[in-house]
Amino acid sequence: MSTILPILRILYVRVSSKASVALRAALETVVGTEAKLREASSAFEGVDILQNETFDAVLVHHAPPKLDALNFVSGCRTSGVATPMIVLGSVPEARILSAARNVGVDEYVLLSAATPVDLLWKISRAVKYTNATRECRELREKLHKIVLREANENIQFLEEQAQISTPGVAIEENESGGSALADVSREYSALLRRYIPMESEYFGPEVCAFARKLSQSGASIAEFHQIHVRLVLEMLRTLDAKRSRWLMNRAQMLFVETLIAAFDHERAGRE
Repeated sequence: MSTILPILRILYVRVSSKASVALRAALETVVGTEAKLREASSAFEGVDILQNETFDAVLVHHAPPKLDALNFVSGCRTSGVATPMIVLGSVPEARILSAARNVGVDEYVLLSAATPVDLLWKISRAVKYTNATRECRELREKLHKIVLREANENIQFLEEQAQISTPGVAIEENESGGSALADVSREYSALLRRYIPMESEYFGPEVCAFARKLSQSGASIAEFHQIHVRLVLEMLRTLDAKRSRWLMNRAQMLFVETLIAAFDHERAGRE
């Protein structure tokens, strides 16, 4: 009983008023649940009501040819109705469930075998599942927006850093100063692309070797930073946005490790 919702607003699409009376009587026997029932006497009336009102669930009496519940549900799903749909019928579940699932039916209730509690339990299960699915979708959309915003902020941050490193100089001009800087850029690009997806400890010797070449090239810290910013920007603009923070962190780790190794190399040379 704990899984049954306390208040349910239900649309019941049926062809017989007797079925409506029986359904109301069944729902009233379940203690702890208040079902507010709205009725539609045809599929057309049901569709019209759904276009103007909202419900926790829709019950459809499957009574072809007067009322084909599967066609009704299919039409509702095609028009964008996401409300849980529960079909009530006399056809054995094994003969109809597959087709019902294919058109968007959430639950099927075999009237000859179901108790009022069974009916309310299935309605509540469908409502909770639909609500949970909607909440998950909204959360995914929210997280996607956050990821995109962070990716754009990372790109903006790097563009600002590029201007700070060498004011007035475009990022693409980094390699125009000579072959030494061009060599540094090519080697650092290759190291960066290998370093980012792997653990840092595997690259100690490579970082030290590159740091020695960086020191010997005569490149300033500002020039090296400009090269770093340009390469990371290129990667950010082509990588999946959801990996931007990870890329930024890994790239920053390599940049710092390289500067430390270059400083140690120069200090050892002076000693």
